[in-house]
Amino acid sequence: MADITTTQWDFANDFEGNIDLFIETLRDFKNPVTNQIADMLDPHGNTYWRLDLKKRRRGRPPSFPEVAWEYQEELKKYGNRRGAIKSVEGTLIDRRGITKEAIRSAVRRLSGTHGGRRKKKSGHK
Repeated sequence: MADITTTQWDFANDFEGNIDLFIETLRDFKNPVTNQIADMLDPHGNTYWRLDLKKRRRGRPPSFPEVAWEYQEELKKYGNRRGAIKSVEGTLIDRRGITKEAIRSAVRRLSGTHGGRRKKKSGHK
């Protein structure tokens, strides 16, 4: 399972569409490497090289990664008890007001099993 940190989620939330804030944050590190990246990203910069950020995939970015993390934490509390998954889903539905399909989709995205080809069932044509 992919290990996604809170820092990555904060990055996506804080800098989506705000390149100036991102450049300022890079310069705050006071590191020559991050300063160089900030200079290349700056639309008004005077460096020879320019970096343009663009999405790797079409569509919206995942909307509920924090739901998947919350799901994982709640599931740890229940352990291997019978009905743990439904209990956790119910808790998140009440707390966040989203559907169980949205919760399951977020969990699949976090674990890297969202999309892709499905396994063929044996014995069926």
